[in-house]
Amino acid sequence: MKRLTGGILIVAGLVAAFMFMRGEIGSNKNGTPKQVLSVTTDKNPEAVLFDKERKQYFVSLLNFKVKTGGGSIAILDEKGGIKDLNWVGGLNQPKGMVISGNKLYVADLTEFVEIDIPSAKVTNKYSSKEAIFLNDPALGPDGSVYVTDSLTDSLFKLGTDGTFGLWLKDERLLSPNGAVVYGDSIYVASWGTTVGTTVKSMLEAKPNGNLVRVKLADKSITVFSKGPAGNLDGIEPDGKGNFYISDWVSGNIFLTTVTGIKLAEYDMAKILGVKSTKGLADIEYMENKKEIWAPMMIDGTVLVFSVSEARGSR
Repeated sequence: MKRLTGGILIVAGLVAAFMFMRGEIGSNKNGTPKQVLSVTTDKNPEAVLFDKERKQYFVSLLNFKVKTGGGSIAILDEKGGIKDLNWVGGLNQPKGMVISGNKLYVADLTEFVEIDIPSAKVTNKYSSKEAIFLNDPALGPDGSVYVTDSLTDSLFKLGTDGTFGLWLKDERLLSPNGAVVYGDSIYVASWGTTVGTTVKSMLEAKPNGNLVRVKLADKSITVFSKGPAGNLDGIEPDGKGNFYISDWVSGNIFLTTVTGIKLAEYDMAKILGVKSTKGLADIEYMENKKEIWAPMMIDGTVLVFSVSEARGSR
Protein backbone atom coordinates (compact mmCIF):
# COMPACT_ATOMS: atom_id res chain seq x y z
CA MET A 1 0.00 0.00 0.00
CA LYS A 2 1.39 3.33 -0.99
CA ARG A 3 1.56 6.10 1.59
CA LEU A 4 1.78 9.79 0.84
CA THR A 5 2.32 12.78 3.07
CA GLY A 6 -0.71 14.84 4.07
CA GLY A 7 0.33 17.77 1.85
CA ILE A 8 0.64 15.63 -1.25
CA LEU A 9 -2.74 14.05 -0.51
CA ILE A 10 -4.42 17.46 -0.37
CA VAL A 11 -2.79 18.60 -3.61
CA ALA A 12 -3.82 15.36 -5.34
CA GLY A 13 -7.38 15.83 -4.14
CA LEU A 14 -7.52 19.44 -5.42
CA VAL A 15 -6.13 18.42 -8.81
CA ALA A 16 -8.68 15.62 -9.10
CA ALA A 17 -11.51 17.97 -8.15
CA PHE A 18 -10.34 20.48 -10.80
CA MET A 19 -10.32 17.71 -13.41
CA PHE A 20 -13.82 16.75 -12.37
CA MET A 21 -15.10 20.30 -12.87
CA ARG A 22 -13.52 20.34 -16.31
CA GLY A 23 -15.36 17.15 -17.21
CA GLU A 24 -12.23 15.00 -17.38
CA ILE A 25 -13.51 12.74 -14.61
CA GLY A 26 -17.05 11.53 -14.04
CA SER A 27 -18.12 11.43 -17.69
CA ASN A 28 -21.03 9.11 -18.47
CA LYS A 29 -19.88 8.74 -22.06
CA ASN A 30 -16.63 6.84 -21.72
CA GLY A 31 -14.69 4.79 -19.23
CA THR A 32 -17.50 2.98 -17.44
CA PRO A 33 -16.37 -0.27 -15.80
CA LYS A 34 -16.51 -3.31 -18.01
CA GLN A 35 -17.02 -6.76 -16.55
CA VAL A 36 -14.18 -9.06 -17.49
CA LEU A 37 -14.73 -12.02 -15.17
CA SER A 38 -17.30 -13.70 -12.93
CA VAL A 39 -16.30 -16.35 -10.39
CA THR A 40 -18.94 -18.39 -8.57
CA THR A 41 -17.95 -19.04 -4.96
CA ASP A 42 -21.37 -19.35 -3.28
CA LYS A 43 -21.44 -19.07 0.55
CA ASN A 44 -21.79 -15.28 0.50
CA PRO A 45 -18.38 -13.74 -0.30
CA GLU A 46 -17.71 -10.62 1.79
CA ALA A 47 -14.15 -9.50 1.03
CA VAL A 48 -11.42 -10.00 -1.55
CA LEU A 49 -7.71 -9.49 -0.79
CA PHE A 50 -4.73 -10.00 -3.10
CA ASP A 51 -1.68 -11.80 -1.73
CA LYS A 52 1.25 -10.23 -3.60
CA GLU A 53 3.81 -12.70 -2.28
CA ARG A 54 1.95 -15.78 -3.49
CA LYS A 55 0.10 -14.21 -6.43
CA GLN A 56 -3.35 -15.27 -5.30
CA TYR A 57 -6.60 -13.85 -3.94
CA PHE A 58 -8.16 -14.60 -0.59
CA VAL A 59 -11.97 -14.46 -0.42
CA SER A 60 -13.84 -14.54 2.89
CA LEU A 61 -17.06 -16.57 2.75
CA LEU A 62 -19.70 -15.77 5.38
CA ASN A 63 -22.04 -18.70 4.68
CA PHE A 64 -25.37 -17.40 5.96
CA LYS A 65 -26.79 -20.94 6.09
CA VAL A 66 -24.40 -22.02 8.87
CA LYS A 67 -23.88 -19.11 11.25
CA THR A 68 -21.50 -20.83 13.68
CA GLY A 69 -18.42 -22.51 12.23
CA GLY A 70 -19.67 -22.41 8.64
CA GLY A 71 -17.49 -19.53 7.46
CA SER A 72 -14.29 -20.05 5.51
CA ILE A 73 -11.51 -18.49 3.46
CA ALA A 74 -11.26 -19.42 -0.22
CA ILE A 75 -8.32 -18.95 -2.58
CA LEU A 76 -8.46 -17.88 -6.22
CA ASP A 77 -5.43 -17.86 -8.48
CA GLU A 78 -4.13 -14.70 -10.14
CA LYS A 79 -6.54 -15.10 -13.05
CA GLY A 80 -9.55 -15.82 -10.86
CA GLY A 81 -9.49 -19.60 -11.13
CA ILE A 82 -10.66 -21.47 -8.03
CA LYS A 83 -7.78 -23.08 -6.12
CA ASP A 84 -9.56 -23.95 -2.87
CA LEU A 85 -13.02 -22.93 -1.66
CA ASN A 86 -12.31 -24.15 1.86
CA TRP A 87 -8.63 -23.29 2.43
CA VAL A 88 -9.36 -22.50 6.08
CA GLY A 89 -12.76 -23.43 7.51
CA GLY A 90 -14.44 -23.42 10.88
CA LEU A 91 -14.83 -19.64 11.04
CA ASN A 92 -18.03 -17.89 12.05
CA GLN A 93 -18.72 -14.93 9.77
CA PRO A 94 -15.35 -13.87 8.32
CA LYS A 95 -15.28 -10.45 6.73
CA GLY A 96 -12.38 -8.09 6.02
CA MET A 97 -8.78 -9.30 5.82
CA VAL A 98 -5.25 -7.91 5.84
CA ILE A 99 -1.82 -9.49 5.34
CA SER A 100 1.23 -8.80 7.48
CA GLY A 101 4.25 -10.93 6.59
CA ASN A 102 3.14 -14.55 6.48
CA LYS A 103 0.05 -13.90 8.55
CA LEU A 104 -3.49 -13.34 7.32
CA TYR A 105 -5.69 -11.47 9.79
CA VAL A 106 -9.46 -11.91 9.51
CA ALA A 107 -12.27 -10.03 11.26
CA ASP A 108 -14.62 -12.79 12.45
CA LEU A 109 -17.49 -11.34 14.51
CA THR A 110 -16.13 -11.01 18.07
CA GLU A 111 -12.74 -12.52 17.24
CA PHE A 112 -9.78 -11.25 15.27
CA VAL A 113 -8.27 -14.38 13.75
CA GLU A 114 -4.61 -14.84 12.83
CA ILE A 115 -3.83 -17.46 10.17
CA ASP A 116 -0.36 -18.67 9.23
CA ILE A 117 -0.47 -18.61 5.43
CA PRO A 118 2.22 -21.24 4.64
CA SER A 119 0.62 -23.85 6.93
CA ALA A 120 -3.03 -22.72 6.58
CA LYS A 121 -3.38 -22.97 10.36
CA VAL A 122 -5.15 -20.66 12.76
CA THR A 123 -2.35 -19.54 15.09
CA ASN A 124 -4.20 -17.05 17.29
CA LYS A 125 -7.59 -15.59 18.08
CA TYR A 126 -7.77 -12.17 19.66
CA SER A 127 -10.90 -10.94 21.40
CA SER A 128 -12.22 -8.17 23.61
CA LYS A 129 -15.30 -8.07 25.78
CA GLU A 130 -16.28 -4.85 24.02
CA ALA A 131 -16.17 -6.30 20.50
CA ILE A 132 -19.48 -7.25 18.87
CA PHE A 133 -19.14 -7.05 15.09
CA LEU A 134 -15.53 -6.79 13.91
CA ASN A 135 -15.61 -5.94 10.24
CA ASP A 136 -12.49 -4.72 8.40
CA PRO A 137 -8.79 -4.44 9.36
CA ALA A 138 -6.15 -1.97 8.19
CA LEU A 139 -2.38 -2.34 8.53
CA GLY A 140 -0.60 0.56 10.21
CA PRO A 141 2.89 1.86 9.33
CA ASP A 142 4.45 0.32 12.45
CA GLY A 143 2.92 -3.12 11.92
CA SER A 144 -0.05 -2.58 14.21
CA VAL A 145 -3.42 -3.62 12.84
CA TYR A 146 -6.61 -1.61 13.33
CA VAL A 147 -10.04 -3.18 12.90
CA THR A 148 -13.51 -1.62 12.76
CA ASP A 149 -16.47 -2.73 14.85
CA SER A 150 -19.60 -1.67 13.02
CA LEU A 151 -22.03 -2.12 15.90
CA THR A 152 -20.08 -0.27 18.59
CA ASP A 153 -18.81 2.76 16.61
CA SER A 154 -15.30 1.59 17.46
CA LEU A 155 -11.81 0.85 16.23
CA PHE A 156 -9.80 -1.89 17.90
CA LYS A 157 -6.03 -2.27 17.71
CA LEU A 158 -3.74 -5.29 17.62
CA GLY A 159 -0.37 -3.94 18.74
CA THR A 160 3.01 -5.24 17.68
CA ASP A 161 3.35 -6.64 21.22
CA GLY A 162 0.34 -8.89 20.67
CA THR A 163 -2.11 -6.92 22.80
CA PHE A 164 -5.62 -6.43 21.43
CA GLY A 165 -8.12 -3.91 22.71
CA LEU A 166 -10.33 -0.90 22.14
CA TRP A 167 -8.41 1.99 20.51
CA LEU A 168 -11.18 4.49 19.74
CA LYS A 169 -14.94 4.68 20.34
CA ASP A 170 -16.85 7.61 18.91
CA GLU A 171 -20.35 7.96 17.47
CA ARG A 172 -18.94 10.09 14.66
CA LEU A 173 -17.53 6.90 13.15
CA LEU A 174 -21.15 6.13 12.18
CA SER A 175 -20.92 2.33 12.24
CA PRO A 176 -17.46 2.03 10.68
CA ASN A 177 -17.21 -0.65 8.02
CA GLY A 178 -14.29 -0.59 5.57
CA ALA A 179 -10.92 0.79 6.63
CA VAL A 180 -7.51 1.55 5.14
CA VAL A 181 -4.42 3.29 6.49
CA TYR A 182 -3.31 5.92 3.99
CA GLY A 183 -0.72 8.57 4.76
CA ASP A 184 -0.94 9.52 8.42
CA SER A 185 -4.56 8.45 8.91
CA ILE A 186 -7.09 5.67 8.95
CA TYR A 187 -9.80 6.29 6.37
CA VAL A 188 -13.12 4.66 7.19
CA ALA A 189 -16.11 3.92 4.97
CA SER A 190 -19.03 4.27 7.37
CA TRP A 191 -22.23 2.25 7.17
CA GLY A 192 -24.59 4.83 8.70
CA THR A 193 -26.71 5.36 11.80
CA THR A 194 -27.91 2.17 13.47
CA VAL A 195 -30.25 1.68 16.40
CA GLY A 196 -29.30 -1.43 18.31
CA THR A 197 -26.43 -3.89 18.23
CA THR A 198 -27.70 -6.64 15.94
CA VAL A 199 -27.25 -7.48 12.28
CA LYS A 200 -30.91 -6.61 11.81
CA SER A 201 -30.19 -3.10 13.06
CA MET A 202 -27.48 -2.77 10.41
CA LEU A 203 -29.90 -3.80 7.67
CA GLU A 204 -32.29 -1.12 8.94
CA ALA A 205 -29.59 1.57 9.23
CA LYS A 206 -29.96 4.99 7.68
CA PRO A 207 -27.94 5.38 4.46
CA ASN A 208 -25.97 8.31 5.87
CA GLY A 209 -22.53 6.78 6.13
CA ASN A 210 -19.68 9.00 4.96
CA LEU A 211 -15.95 8.90 4.40
CA VAL A 212 -14.29 9.49 7.78
CA ARG A 213 -10.64 10.26 8.54
CA VAL A 214 -8.98 9.39 11.85
CA LYS A 215 -5.49 10.74 12.49
CA LEU A 216 -3.20 8.05 13.86
CA ALA A 217 -1.19 10.49 15.96
CA ASP A 218 -4.00 12.04 18.01
CA LYS A 219 -7.17 10.13 17.03
CA SER A 220 -8.79 13.33 15.79
CA ILE A 221 -11.82 12.70 13.56
CA THR A 222 -12.98 14.43 10.39
CA VAL A 223 -16.28 13.48 8.77
CA PHE A 224 -16.45 14.40 5.09
CA SER A 225 -20.20 14.92 4.99
CA LYS A 226 -20.42 16.73 1.65
CA GLY A 227 -19.36 13.71 -0.39
CA PRO A 228 -21.23 10.49 -1.18
CA ALA A 229 -23.43 9.07 1.56
CA GLY A 230 -24.87 5.60 1.84
CA ASN A 231 -24.35 2.24 3.52
CA LEU A 232 -20.66 2.27 2.68
CA ASP A 233 -18.60 -0.92 2.82
CA GLY A 234 -15.21 -1.39 1.13
CA ILE A 235 -12.59 1.30 0.57
CA GLU A 236 -9.52 1.08 -1.67
CA PRO A 237 -6.88 3.65 -2.76
CA ASP A 238 -6.68 4.09 -6.53
CA GLY A 239 -2.97 4.99 -6.53
CA LYS A 240 -3.72 8.57 -7.61
CA GLY A 241 -4.77 10.09 -4.31
CA ASN A 242 -8.40 8.94 -4.49
CA PHE A 243 -10.53 6.11 -3.11
CA TYR A 244 -12.91 3.58 -4.61
CA ILE A 245 -15.74 3.02 -2.12
CA SER A 246 -18.52 0.46 -2.40
CA ASP A 247 -22.10 0.89 -1.18
CA TRP A 248 -23.57 -2.42 0.00
CA VAL A 249 -27.24 -1.47 -0.24
CA SER A 250 -27.30 0.49 -3.50
CA GLY A 251 -24.71 -1.80 -5.06
CA ASN A 252 -22.85 1.17 -6.52
CA ILE A 253 -19.18 2.14 -6.42
CA PHE A 254 -17.98 5.70 -5.81
CA LEU A 255 -14.70 7.31 -6.73
CA THR A 256 -13.83 10.08 -4.28
CA THR A 257 -10.92 12.30 -3.34
CA VAL A 258 -9.30 11.86 0.08
CA THR A 259 -11.49 14.72 1.29
CA GLY A 260 -14.67 12.93 0.25
CA ILE A 261 -15.43 14.85 -2.95
CA LYS A 262 -17.30 12.57 -5.34
CA LEU A 263 -15.58 12.26 -8.69
CA ALA A 264 -17.74 9.50 -10.12
CA GLU A 265 -20.51 7.09 -9.24
CA TYR A 266 -20.70 3.74 -11.01
CA ASP A 267 -24.27 2.45 -11.29
CA MET A 268 -23.32 -1.22 -11.24
CA ALA A 269 -26.83 -2.56 -11.84
CA LYS A 270 -27.09 -0.40 -14.95
CA ILE A 271 -23.65 -1.49 -16.12
CA LEU A 272 -24.53 -5.17 -15.67
CA GLY A 273 -28.06 -4.79 -17.00
CA VAL A 274 -29.62 -6.34 -13.90
CA LYS A 275 -32.32 -5.22 -11.47
CA SER A 276 -30.10 -4.93 -8.42
CA THR A 277 -26.49 -5.29 -7.29
CA LYS A 278 -27.34 -5.09 -3.60
CA GLY A 279 -24.74 -6.88 -1.49
CA LEU A 280 -21.63 -5.45 -3.17
CA ALA A 281 -19.21 -5.72 -0.27
CA ASP A 282 -15.47 -5.27 0.48
CA ILE A 283 -13.76 -4.63 -2.86
CA GLU A 284 -10.11 -5.05 -3.87
CA TYR A 285 -8.52 -2.68 -6.39
CA MET A 286 -5.60 -3.90 -8.49
CA GLU A 287 -3.73 -0.78 -9.55
CA ASN A 288 -1.40 -2.59 -11.95
CA LYS A 289 -4.33 -4.11 -13.82
CA LYS A 290 -6.80 -1.27 -13.28
CA GLU A 291 -9.34 -3.80 -12.03
CA ILE A 292 -11.90 -3.86 -9.23
CA TRP A 293 -12.59 -7.28 -7.70
CA ALA A 294 -16.08 -7.08 -6.24
CA PRO A 295 -17.57 -9.73 -3.92
CA MET A 296 -21.33 -9.96 -4.44
CA MET A 297 -22.45 -11.24 -1.07
CA ILE A 298 -26.04 -12.06 -1.96
CA ASP A 299 -25.37 -13.55 -5.41
CA GLY A 300 -22.41 -15.70 -4.29
CA THR A 301 -20.03 -14.45 -6.97
CA VAL A 302 -16.89 -12.38 -7.32
CA LEU A 303 -17.12 -9.99 -10.27
CA VAL A 304 -14.07 -8.38 -11.84
CA PHE A 305 -14.34 -5.03 -13.63
CA SER A 306 -11.85 -3.15 -15.77
CA VAL A 307 -11.66 0.53 -14.81
CA SER A 308 -8.88 1.67 -17.11
CA GLU A 309 -10.15 5.24 -16.94
CA ALA A 310 -11.37 6.96 -13.79
CA ARG A 311 -14.78 7.82 -15.17
CA GLY A 312 -18.18 6.63 -14.19
CA SER A 313 -21.82 6.36 -15.13
CA ARG A 314 -23.94 8.81 -13.19
